[in-house]
Formats: sequence, C-alpha cells, structure tokens
Amino acid sequence: MSDPLPNGSSSLSSKPTSFTTSNHLRHVESMSTLPSGAGQISKLNAVLLGEALASEEDDLIVPSQDFSAQAHVPSPHKYLEMYTSSIEDPAGFWSDIASQFYWKQKWGQPVYSENLDIRKGRIHIEWFKGGITNICYNCLDKNIAAGYGEKIAIYWEGNEPGVGASLTYNQLLQSVCQLANYLKDIGIRKGDAVLIYLPMLMELPIAMLACARIGAVHSVVFAGFSSESLSQRITDCKPKVLITCNAVRRGPKIIHLKDIVDTALAESAQSGAVVDVCLTYENDTALKKESTKWVEGRDTWWQDAVPKYPNTCDVEWVDAEDPLFLLYTSGSTGKPKGVLHTTGGYMVYTATTFKYAFDYKPSDIYWCTADCGWITGHSYVTYGPLLNGATVVVFEGAPTYPDPGRCWDIVDKYKVSIFYTAPTLITPLPGAWPQKPGSATFPFFGIQPVIVDEKGVEIEGECSGYLCVKSSWPGAFRTLYGDHERYETTYFSAFPGYYFSGDGCSRDKDGYHWLTGRVDDVINVSGHRIGTAEVESALVSHPQCAEAAVVGVEHEVKGQGIYAFVTLVEGVPYSDDLRKSLIMTVRKQIGAFAAPDKIHWAPSLPKTRSGKIMRRILRKIASRQLDELGDISTLADPGVVDQLIALADS
Repeated sequence: MSDPLPNGSSSLSSKPTSFTTSNHLRHVESMSTLPSGAGQISKLNAVLLGEALASEEDDLIVPSQDFSAQAHVPSPHKYLEMYTSSIEDPAGFWSDIASQFYWKQKWGQPVYSENLDIRKGRIHIEWFKGGITNICYNCLDKNIAAGYGEKIAIYWEGNEPGVGASLTYNQLLQSVCQLANYLKDIGIRKGDAVLIYLPMLMELPIAMLACARIGAVHSVVFAGFSSESLSQRITDCKPKVLITCNAVRRGPKIIHLKDIVDTALAESAQSGAVVDVCLTYENDTALKKESTKWVEGRDTWWQDAVPKYPNTCDVEWVDAEDPLFLLYTSGSTGKPKGVLHTTGGYMVYTATTFKYAFDYKPSDIYWCTADCGWITGHSYVTYGPLLNGATVVVFEGAPTYPDPGRCWDIVDKYKVSIFYTAPTLITPLPGAWPQKPGSATFPFFGIQPVIVDEKGVEIEGECSGYLCVKSSWPGAFRTLYGDHERYETTYFSAFPGYYFSGDGCSRDKDGYHWLTGRVDDVINVSGHRIGTAEVESALVSHPQCAEAAVVGVEHEVKGQGIYAFVTLVEGVPYSDDLRKSLIMTVRKQIGAFAAPDKIHWAPSLPKTRSGKIMRRILRKIASRQLDELGDISTLADPGVVDQLIALADS
C-alpha cells in the first residue's frame, strides 16, 4: 500500500507543540511519527481496518479515514491529549468522567488515595471515597430515564439454534427488582455474600444486578467448576444463598448443575459453611422439575418464588469503596484467591474502557463470548455495556455447536457490529493509530506501564523485562478477600513501589508493547532466560505444526529443560524425522540453547471453553505429577488430559 494512512500523509498527526517530554510519555510520544516499517518502505504488509482480513503476515492494520473520523479517539494527537491529562491530573480526568454517572452524594477530597510501595506500609487503593452511588441504578434506571426503556438490553441465544429471547431495559429492570425483593425477603442485606453458579442464561446478569441493587456482594462461579472447587469458594465467602439452575445443555451434552451444587453444599457444610437457601432456576430445555433432585426446606424454585414479588425495588445506596463482587482465581494447589472489586472506581473504569476500546456507538449490537464467571464477562457482558446503554448478546451454547459456523450465524441473526472473543488480552484504540497484530500497543488512560529488569530498575527504549504499573487506576482490585497479606505478597512485593502484573513484556522501537506471557512461563536453561511464547512461535512457524505449548521441567544438568507439546496439521503423522525437523526450526530461529529437550505429540491441548490453554496441567504432565493435576472440570474437553498422558512416552 502506498498510502496507508487515513489522511493520506506519510506520517501520523503531529504531536502538539505544547507537549513537553516527560518520563511517562517518553514512549507514547513516538506516535508523532509513523510506526517502523510503514509508509513508502518496501516489503510492507498493511491492510485497512474493516476493508480486508488481516493475517499474521501483516505488519500494520491501519484505520481507514472514515473509521477514524467516527472514532471516539480519532488520532494520536487526541490520544496524547487525553492520556496526558489522565496521568498528569488523574483526579481531574477521572472526576470529569465519573460526573457523567449518577451519584446520590458526590465524593470528597482527595479524589483518590494510594500506597503501592510495600516498604511504606499497608498497600491501599481508594477512588471516589465518600461518593454514594449504585451501579445497578446507573446500568438500568439512569438509561430508562434517558429514554432507553424500550431499547433491547439483552438478546439471549440458546444452545439450540432457533431458541432465544430478549429483554428491554424496562423488562430487565423489572426482573432485577423482583429478584432483589426476593433476596431482601429471605434476609439478604448490604454486604452479605451471594454465590451465583449459573450458565449463560439471562438470569445470570439479572442475578448480578439484583445483588448490586441491594448492596449484596455477588460471587459468580463459572458453571464448569467441579463440586470441590465450588465448595472451596462457598467455604471461603460463606454466602447466605446460592443461585443456580437444575441443568444446562452445552453443545450435545447435558450438565447437571444442581447435582454438583448438592455435593458442594454437603462438602462445605462439613467445614462449617452452611448455606440456608438454594434458589434454583428450572432450565426446562435441559431438565424438567420432576427429574431434579431436591432438598426440602433449603431448595426453592426460581419460577415459583421470584415472579410473586413486586417489580419495583428501592436502591441501596453504597459508598464508592463498598464491595461490589468477589471473583475467585483457581490454581493447582492452595486455596482460591478471592479478588475483591469495589463499586465506584470499577463502575467508572469499566464503562470507560468499554466505550473507548470497543469504540461503542448507541446503534451498535455488541457480543462478547466470555462467560460471566470470568472478569471479562463481568466487565464486558454485564456492567460495561449496560452502563453505556448498549444492546448485548448473551449466548448459552458452544461456538462449534451444531457446527463451526455458529458464531457467524449469531452475528448475522442479531446484526452484531462489535464481536469480542478470545484472546482477551489487549485494549488498543482502533481509530487512533495503526495496530500491529499481536501487540497490546499503547496504554489506556490512567495506566502507567513500565518495564523493569530483575532488580526492579525501569528500562528505557526497546527492551524486554517485567511489566509493572506505577500509580493506581480506578478499576484496580483492592484486595484478596480475607487475605490482604497474600494480596501484598503476590502483587506488590516482587518490585516494591509497583503493581506487578505477573507478565513479561517487550517494547519495540516504536514504543508498542508486546506481552510475552506469564513470567512463570519463562524457562531458565543454563542461565538463559527463554520465554515460552518465543519457542512456541518458532514451533508453529513449521509448516506441519498447527499449535504448540511449551513448559519448563527440571533438568539435572541445565536446571530447567524445555518440554514442548505439539499439535500437528490434520493428516500429518508423527515421526522421528518430523520431531528432528521441529527442533531444528527452533535452533535456527532462536538458537541451540532454546531447542526443546522433549517433543510431546498432542492431538489437542487442554483448554478452557474460552480458548485459554491450561498450562499448569501441561506442567504436571511434563513432570509426571499425575496425581497433582488439580481441577480439570473447566476444560472444554477433559478427555484431552487422558490422551496426553497416554502419549507421554511415545
């Protein structure tokens, strides 16, 4: 392309002359010139956003002139202006945005308070403290008052094609209020925990919003977790009520959720965490009432109880720093970590990221494929879209059922204009600058990323190291529930003075950021620190390799060895010659020190339903710690684990 930029120029919009170079803008200001490899340079691969399909061979994805003109952030100049404001005057920047929401009482001064340096005492982050608001009110009542009452809030697409429903903002508010009134009637009060174990039915966001409306703290547990994992979470947060459904269809399978819940409740009761009420939604497309196991006195049918309550419910006004939800992370050992988000900062930040990262307009139909059991689903299925008055698609089923074209059938059916799916890693602003496939590009407003070395010293320019953030932002999570010490140790002790993301990161000569994977995915081979992502990239460049995942294993000579799980292109047989060819590819691309010690043939890799590879399982298989695999119930296909174990020595 001879003229890839929206304005036909050979460079991006010039930076304003009023900007002075400051420490936190030293990389952002590189946007004053076109990214390397663009313009009239030979061998450039660039495509216009929206006009052609991008591929991994493309160097740049350039926004068209029309796209940029309609974007919320249409140029690097505008981005620099807003980003500068968000860093140099965070109190003013975020106060202006927060003022667009409804507050029963405005926050006091200072707008935020923080300590990210563990050497200076207890870690704390607070935003808009003293401000009184309610996120459910801002999601629903505020939009209805603005005239969106009859706008569709949620389109629901069932597992089976042709099965669906919808709710307007008016109808959604009424459903939320009925459940909120039920919860209040059974004794749920502000600050009480409610555990939600539901699949992607409309009742899931309804339950989240109902809790938020009355000030209860919801904890959504992904409805693929096992009874043991569910029991751990019940034991930790001690909810007064658990909300679930009797069963769900996912693809051709029926998953009996109520049976899992019954087992989990029995296990948690032995630990002293007794749940008084199990509110169960009859998902009659999967299982009828009469076939559902029941515990009298504890279990209640949603359809029998909730619709009897009034469809209006007073709002419980809460402080900005009052808890909104708990979301548990899982691991192969140890108790789950209950990440705690508070109300005000999360509301402001999530709404803002949704608006700008997706360049959302009121006419858009939006679909995020994430489950609400993960943070992406919380932020970009429920709260972010509804705070912006959006129309959201919620999908119950599997993306490959009944055939691999299901996603595009849904896009066509609902006229989806914004489609958000895995990987869920990056927030580039699509109209502001060219994108490099695979790069997280530049920081979002209020985020000050730094790359540090092993001693915690910030590295300048083109480099690789550890990704940290200095200073807080409104959407940062505040603590780990019941374990603030673990919060400080996990996220703030490695590099005092910074929040440590746990990720490795490189920055290219244009200032673009590239996340290279979790730092525990860095293998130390004879003193060489090798990123697993780098080795994986070399392996998949081989024409007969479809996918690869690399982990480190103990090695008696080198300290750690490289163990590669490789999925071949369909129809290609395993062979020693191919094994040698794959190893040689890595030697050529990276060096002999990065050559895999072991190639483990893998018909497929263990992945969650959102497409994330479960590397902790691969580590256990590679180390032959087969009795320590941990919870595998969240895998899209748990049978993959048995296949890999069977092929371990082939």
